[in-house]
Amino acid sequence: MEQGFFKKRPALKLALLFISGVLAAQYIPLPPVVLYGPIVILFCVYVIFISLWKDSFVPVLALNLIVIAIGFFLHTVQLKKIELERLLPHKEHEAISFQGRIDIEPFEKGTYHQLVVKTSSVTLDDWKRNITRRILLYAKTAADPELYNNLHVGSVIAVRGILEPFPASHNPGEFDYGRYLELQEVEGVARVTEKDGIRVLDSLESFNLTSFFASLRRTYSDVLERYSAPQQANFLKGVLLGDRGDIAPELKQSFIDTGTIHILAVSGFNVGIIALICFSVFSLFRLPKVVIAVATAGVIVAHMFLTGATASVVRATIMASALLIGALVERKTDIYNSLSVAALIILLWDPKQMFDVGFQLSFAAVFSIVYFYPLLVQLIKKIPEQYAKIKWIDYALKLLAVSLAAQLGTIPFTAYYFGRVSVVSLVANLIVVPLVGFNTILGFITIVVSFVSPWVAGRYAVFNNMLVTLLLLCVRIASKVPLAYVETANLTASFPFFYYIGVVGVFNINKPRFVKSALILLLVVFNVVTFSKIFAYREPALVLTALDVGQGDALLLELPNGKHILIDAGAKRNTYDAGERVVVPFLKRKGIHSLDAVFITHAHSDHLGGVGSLLRHIRVNRIIEAGVGNGGELYNRTKDAAQELNIPIQKINAGAALDFDPNVRMYVLHPRLPADSTTHLNNASIVLKVVYGNTSFLLAGDAELEAEGKMIERYAPLLSSDVLKVGHHGSITSSSRKFVEKVKPAFAIISVGRYNRFRHLSRLVIESLKAHTVKVQRTDHAGAIIMRSDGATVERVQWRRTYFD
Repeated sequence: MEQGFFKKRPALKLALLFISGVLAAQYIPLPPVVLYGPIVILFCVYVIFISLWKDSFVPVLALNLIVIAIGFFLHTVQLKKIELERLLPHKEHEAISFQGRIDIEPFEKGTYHQLVVKTSSVTLDDWKRNITRRILLYAKTAADPELYNNLHVGSVIAVRGILEPFPASHNPGEFDYGRYLELQEVEGVARVTEKDGIRVLDSLESFNLTSFFASLRRTYSDVLERYSAPQQANFLKGVLLGDRGDIAPELKQSFIDTGTIHILAVSGFNVGIIALICFSVFSLFRLPKVVIAVATAGVIVAHMFLTGATASVVRATIMASALLIGALVERKTDIYNSLSVAALIILLWDPKQMFDVGFQLSFAAVFSIVYFYPLLVQLIKKIPEQYAKIKWIDYALKLLAVSLAAQLGTIPFTAYYFGRVSVVSLVANLIVVPLVGFNTILGFITIVVSFVSPWVAGRYAVFNNMLVTLLLLCVRIASKVPLAYVETANLTASFPFFYYIGVVGVFNINKPRFVKSALILLLVVFNVVTFSKIFAYREPALVLTALDVGQGDALLLELPNGKHILIDAGAKRNTYDAGERVVVPFLKRKGIHSLDAVFITHAHSDHLGGVGSLLRHIRVNRIIEAGVGNGGELYNRTKDAAQELNIPIQKINAGAALDFDPNVRMYVLHPRLPADSTTHLNNASIVLKVVYGNTSFLLAGDAELEAEGKMIERYAPLLSSDVLKVGHHGSITSSSRKFVEKVKPAFAIISVGRYNRFRHLSRLVIESLKAHTVKVQRTDHAGAIIMRSDGATVERVQWRRTYFD
């Protein structure tokens, strides 16, 4: 292998070794100082052996280990730097003031404007430093709408606001916004709600490349908006300028479902089109190849700055430039070497880009095209000669081969990151890719010509808008095709290994030596997976997960016998459905496709709202409710949906014992009918006591003081529990001192939304719980809270990094 594949591609070998070091550093935390010694020792070994015994394998081994160690060292240093420079609050609502220059063009999202500010000074309470940090700022638009229209890249502002906890995943397996911000070099998050929270110190944009291209970008954006309808303009801004903020979420989802989302990210595909256009145009003038390559590289670098120089565009520009330079340096470019050089440049500069999904998808797609496309072309040559001579058939098949080759390499990544693999992707890309190519060309022609002849630009724009409309229509139709995608939410970590070994093996089935090696590798991976499961085995347990659904409740009970019970499903509002956004994806990621029961504690929308989406996507054996004070449009729609699906609805009463697991006892403590009939739904909320071995959980729904008083009267000895799911989101209307004293919990879980309009939770409730030495866990701080009981003890399962708890 060394003499064949890697000897001709030294950059590929170095890249793989360096990546190994970066990956090791991500999961093996070590202080950077520990690595100095090993690197020096390895270097000395290399020098000694290369001088005295250069034919020995030791110098090669030492050099390989040095490259791995350098990758490990650089990423370790970077992780330490991120940790030290991150701005974190030390208390709730900690005040922050800073001055700085706007670094990225502000944009509106919901009721807030988002700005990234590069600071020159930061003040936290009495602490003030002249430090440079990039802070993501959320500023309430309604406070001063006119102000934000005058803020642009380069504007110098003074800010007074609140330092926010650094973001992290809300629930296991969800998108980690904090990691995304780290990749964008953002080191803190702040929020401004007051009108005078932002002052403009200097609205004049100092002349530099960033401000120049930002101004150019705004001008080009205005041109697209002037010549196109909103939907078409938003699409073109995304494709040409990298501005996807105004593209409708449902349209983005259609692109995801059809496997064409890559065209909305200004990355390798878009940069490749621009490079191809430039290369073709410059070639018409019969210029020397060196001039053509340099001019093309200059244009794509200018395009990189025009689109904001985001990580994906920088990465694509480096890749394209490396290929162009490779074409100049070598007589016959080895594309594996050129791509590996591009990867090394990116990772040496910023090792954490290795964990950017865009980086992974870009390189996986290009390497896959390089490897699989020639093999697929060989298959195309086997079609009957009478069809091969027809040019459009040959073109269509080769375009299909490019799409298939890219998809073969990226399936594990799309399956993992997006939870689905598009079945219609091949056909959709066959239509979408050529159309986007025309959209890109016509879009830039429209922009350029608009400064010379608005009328001519308008004619180009009309034609381009027709093509964009056709493209969007095709994407929407393709996304609605039955079985347009396959859900892959709960794939195991071993899937990529089996997949790549299998798919490469299929294309090399006629090579006995390769097949033998592949089979051995498959057996090794299979044994590793099997034994890792054996060693990771844990005794059956009861697990309670309080999902972070914002302002609402959604609890999942996993019983020792494998049954699953959901208690409430979060809220449904105009633009948010917790069932669709949180509960259903979470269940699918865990491989849960059916629920033995769904409890509706009461008919308030922040508990009942997500049940409708749940019923459409997850099989439910029965719904359990109290039947007190139920009604209303949302409840009636949910009930109708259950009846259409033939899901039985069971009504329960205080005193009932539910049998789901012979080792788990579940009691209903509230409400008792008809005595507790009330129009105040919180006091009609179902309250459950779950007992497993010597441990217990009290799940109080939205029960308030009245309901607590009745439970104390009726079940005082039974209230004592290890874990209390606090009633009514920690409101002052629940968790009386007497009730807490009767429950005597070791842990308290509060499911509450950050900055909710009800101003839950109450500081008095928190202080009361802590006064009783209760460990308080909040979903607005810690995300989903997972408690595990083995029947003897209860422990909290830590599943994410927490910056503020």
